[in-house]
Amino acid sequence: MRWYGWQTLATDIGAVTLTLVLGANVDERNDAAVIGTAVLGATAFLLGGPIVHAAHGQWTNAGISLALRGGLVLLAGRIGAAIGADACGQYHTDHEFCEGGYALAGAVIGAGAAVIVDAALSREPIAPRDTSTPRVAFSPLRGGGGVSLLGRF
Repeated sequence: MRWYGWQTLATDIGAVTLTLVLGANVDERNDAAVIGTAVLGATAFLLGGPIVHAAHGQWTNAGISLALRGGLVLLAGRIGAAIGADACGQYHTDHEFCEGGYALAGAVIGAGAAVIVDAALSREPIAPRDTSTPRVAFSPLRGGGGVSLLGRF
């Protein structure tokens, strides 16, 4: 089995970098630009790993990757929101984004877990080399060279 998880990790690094670079250059008062940046980054994260698996012909892993990237992020985000609802419920006044902060932290933890599991699943079988095919090789020697016939006979 050959590991190609570095390719899924590269797409994840690209998605995070894209989101951070775009996010740093967006005016936070421009709601459409903020939402567009978030959607673009989330789409790159969600589809990057499955595309790599599909390119390797690992269609089952592509489906698992998509389920992990969507499911773990949503599940961990919902758990974070539930924890936040409990933790933020002690305040009598409105604390802006209190519950949302917990949800975001949970989603980030879920995304990290999805990246790790997805990279670990990134394996493909290696086709055995056909050693029965005869091969011709040239060996340079002083004053000429030699030709060899290699293979199983």
